[in-house]
Amino acid sequence: MTYKIEAATPEDIQWIAKFEVEMYSVNDAVPLRILSEWFQQNPTGFWILKHKDLPVGHIDILPVKAEIFQNFILGVIGERDIRGVDLYSPREKGLIRSLYVESVAISPSNGHTRAQAVNLLLSKFFDLVNHIAESSQVTEIYAIAATTAGQRFLNRLGFSLAKRGADRKDQHDLFRVELSQLTDRFGKISP
Repeated sequence: MTYKIEAATPEDIQWIAKFEVEMYSVNDAVPLRILSEWFQQNPTGFWILKHKDLPVGHIDILPVKAEIFQNFILGVIGERDIRGVDLYSPREKGLIRSLYVESVAISPSNGHTRAQAVNLLLSKFFDLVNHIAESSQVTEIYAIAATTAGQRFLNRLGFSLAKRGADRKDQHDLFRVELSQLTDRFGKISP
């Protein structure tokens, strides 16, 4: 089965908002209003995973400005507190040092086809990073796992705990990995 990744359109943002509600709890799904703000400020980090030209998943990667990002990492603010103006614009690509993988979600299916979709996302990850930022300037990637399966996945990729959920406003564990570590791990994945 063939999958492809395409840059999200403004119309896709509505689909992403609905899809997040299906995949996550209502408290963890980012409202359409906030997703739209982020997309308007910097659309380069929003991608749709398609199978037979139908959306089956997405990945959102946010280039959060350093001061706001530090407050997010510390847990002072949650994901929904990040506004559109808190993201670097595409013109500020060279200023980005850290990225936040806000969401990776793929429709449940039989394990084989879902595994193919995950492998495609992993094999294209550095292309996505280069689209958002100058990857030579990016040192670290952050992510929150909204599910137990997501946490296991992050652990397998080499992410480690950056801040315990008990110490964060959103009560979710925050994970971190150096981009160079991902380069080593992903280099073994064939497209």
